Amino acid sequence: MDVMKKNAEVIGRLRYPLAVGMPAYIQQPDGVLRTSSIVSVDERTGTHVRFETKNTNPDRGVGGKSNYRGNCSPRLIHDLIDQFGIQDISDYMCGSGTTEDVARQRGITSHCYDLNRGFDLLTMDIPERNNFIFWHPPYGDMVVYAGSQYSAKEVKEKYGIDPIKSDLSHMKDWGQFGTLPGRGAAISLAGLQSHEH
Repeated sequence: MDVMKKNAEVIGRLRYPLAVGMPAYIQQPDGVLRTSSIVSVDERTGTHVRFETKNTNPDRGVGGKSNYRGNCSPRLIHDLIDQFGIQDISDYMCGSGTTEDVARQRGITSHCYDLNRGFDLLTMDIPERNNFIFWHPPYGDMVVYAGSQYSAKEVKEKYGIDPIKSDLSHMKDWGQFGTLPGRGAAISLAGLQSHEH
């Protein structure tokens, strides 16, 4: 156990067996808590298990929209700000605005963009370069965004771009995403992720 990390006691029932490298899913009275990836399982008894994760917060925190699929906990952004002393942050796939909300709470500068705000990372220039970029990469077709999490029609009407054309969740596979003209970093990441899954 890393003694520098905060410990959290969570009461509930494990939905699936624990496995290093995978998240834990813990059934609680008000829903299922998903942790970040398990680093180690340190202790097991008949009714208790002690394990370490990369980042675990007992509650989500305030920011973004908890019902926007695939977003991260605002507490993660707070932890990153604290750990690295961040004074400005960019998020080019900000989804429901978690990074922006936390930056506002902390009084730091943020530059947050997303397809749902008319910004296409694959085809548009990034307007500024902050010292810290938080990028929570897309999920492939596991979570459909344009047309489900937000209205693709409204984005097209408001900003003049069709988000479905660059929305990975509408692509048939990572290979199709990787062949789109655009940013090398996005294409490289897509290529790396296609080998990981």
